[in-house]
Amino acid sequence: MRRFLEYNRGVRLTPVLALLLPVLGWSQGVVHPAPFPSLSRDGTVPGRRLDTAPTIDGIVDLEREWAGVPGGEGAFDDQTGEPAPEGMRFWLAYDAKYIYFAIQLDDSQPDSIRAVEYRTNASLGGDDHIEFQIDPFGNFSDRHRFRINPRGATDLSIPGGTANKREWQGEFQAAGRITETGWEAEARIPWAVLRLPGAGKRTLRVNVSRELQRLNREFEWRDTTRGQYQNAGYWTDVEIPDVDHGRRILALPYGYAGLDEHGGTLDGGIDLKGKLTDQIEGVMTLNPDFRNVENQILSLDFSYFERLAGESRPFFLEGQGYFGDNEGPRIFASQRIRQIDFGAKAFGKMGETTSLGVLGTRDAHGGNTVVGNVSQKLGDQSSLSGAFVADQRDGTTSQAGSFGIYTRSGLFSLYGSHTMTSDPDRGKGYRHNAGFYYGDALWEAGVSYTEVSPDLYPRVGYAPETDYKGPSVFVQYSRPYDSGPLEEVQVGSSYRDQTTIAGDPYRRQISLSVELTFRAGVAIDLGAFHQTFRGYDDHSYSVDVGWPRGNPYNHWGIELGWGRVGGVDYQSLGPSFSYRANDRLQIRGSYEYFERDGVETQSVLSANYDFDAYRAVAARFVQRDADVSFYLAFRQSGNAGNEYYLIIGDPNSDSFRPSVIFKAVLPIEFRF
Repeated sequence: MRRFLEYNRGVRLTPVLALLLPVLGWSQGVVHPAPFPSLSRDGTVPGRRLDTAPTIDGIVDLEREWAGVPGGEGAFDDQTGEPAPEGMRFWLAYDAKYIYFAIQLDDSQPDSIRAVEYRTNASLGGDDHIEFQIDPFGNFSDRHRFRINPRGATDLSIPGGTANKREWQGEFQAAGRITETGWEAEARIPWAVLRLPGAGKRTLRVNVSRELQRLNREFEWRDTTRGQYQNAGYWTDVEIPDVDHGRRILALPYGYAGLDEHGGTLDGGIDLKGKLTDQIEGVMTLNPDFRNVENQILSLDFSYFERLAGESRPFFLEGQGYFGDNEGPRIFASQRIRQIDFGAKAFGKMGETTSLGVLGTRDAHGGNTVVGNVSQKLGDQSSLSGAFVADQRDGTTSQAGSFGIYTRSGLFSLYGSHTMTSDPDRGKGYRHNAGFYYGDALWEAGVSYTEVSPDLYPRVGYAPETDYKGPSVFVQYSRPYDSGPLEEVQVGSSYRDQTTIAGDPYRRQISLSVELTFRAGVAIDLGAFHQTFRGYDDHSYSVDVGWPRGNPYNHWGIELGWGRVGGVDYQSLGPSFSYRANDRLQIRGSYEYFERDGVETQSVLSANYDFDAYRAVAARFVQRDADVSFYLAFRQSGNAGNEYYLIIGDPNSDSFRPSVIFKAVLPIEFRF
């Protein structure tokens, strides 16, 4: 239907037929005169340079400030491809310093618009929000993402990732408001925030999407879901300015002092960031503060293999995306590096199609780690990548390397990779992986083959499962419904049939999952799997119920699991909740009970109270079996300028550690 409508836009009906259609009750496909003639539906927006900048106050003044400015209108469901039930219009312009963006969003139920967040650089996943995407290099793989909610709260994502510090991450100004017919917003984005090619007239790739929480759906101006980036819009004839970043270094020196069980403690260090070239950034750290960074907590579960918590330390988050995929087996996992005394990295682009990341660390015991990663675009839909890691400790060196290729044509993708490792204790190992993927509005499917030798060992990577080979298959079907009690159904299944490298039985597994989302807000996830593995006959079942779906601020859930793994019966229970008492206080809690050859329990309770957008107090209580830990912290952070923290307890200790720490971060800018 979407393609039919797109093809028939602009078709002029004869006067007689135009009169007969309403009489017959037919209206689909009738094209009315566009109320906004400057807005595009075909994916192309001409560049417009402004002489007078609009006021960013959240009021989209179409008669004066935005009069005649080009833009786009319309949106499509990112799952079904059908036209969005609510209208969307946006306008786009620029001058020598800024990009200007305005948007109007219709909503037939404006009282249901969710706008809880009010801060800058905050997660907007639980709110109604829009996302403006722009890629100055024109291939839509290096997208900058700018998100805004109806209160003007903002969130931005830079290609490769960055730590959450405004001097380093950058910022943009936005304002929004809820109206009688929906909501609207305006934004001013500095050119200096973007990673840019050389100055001059160019065509940029852009897109705009909308998250409509009432329907739990996302709608895009141009459909780029399932990796179809070739469909992204074009912002043509834009004169990219010669942005003067200046020869400068941004420094974040820190110091902390306090008392703990060992007596007085005093420490300090510094982080530095600067431009090495117009497109490559450099970061260096001396004695980084990993002690006071809150780590992620793994849930209770049984696994035959090691599990790895996510990364949260600022130095490693900077440019993280330029160092390879952070999911699944990989030759570099920064979590392996526990503590460093010195670290340096460079990341960005060399030209318009080559991306790179280089990292080096050293610790007090003489351990050194060097990481390099390069990716080469071969067009909008194809790329090559290569990576290398060397880790030296105790007089020995472990090495790992990988090579990968990816290509896409329409709804089909092909990929392949090869990994090699060399370790003085484990010898040489390898991993081969190749696969095929298909994805459309309703179906996803994939077939892959993997072979991993027994001696694969990336010392600072993550490859917990070795000595197997064989294929795996998955298929998934998603279906949204516009009426009735069900809002969406998702069904998925996977199958593996693998042996050891020597040909002995290893794993045969089949799994099934069903996700049901009801219009009343209840979400139910059902899962089941059966496998023969290492001589065991395993089976497992799970039920996960949550309400209301898509609301991280106020949510209740419970997870149930039972079955038999590793020859032993098990059962698990996990209730959780989120509660926002008012505009300032957020409380979250969870409890886990896991019984298998004994009982394990874990409770996590956290609370955060905002005094304003940049000052808050946070607390977290963690109980795991007999161990109990607790910490309380006041922070003044998130804005430009000095940051201060008062921390009682240790955020990462397994049990309560008496300590009181005062920490200050004092940003300095050096120009030369």
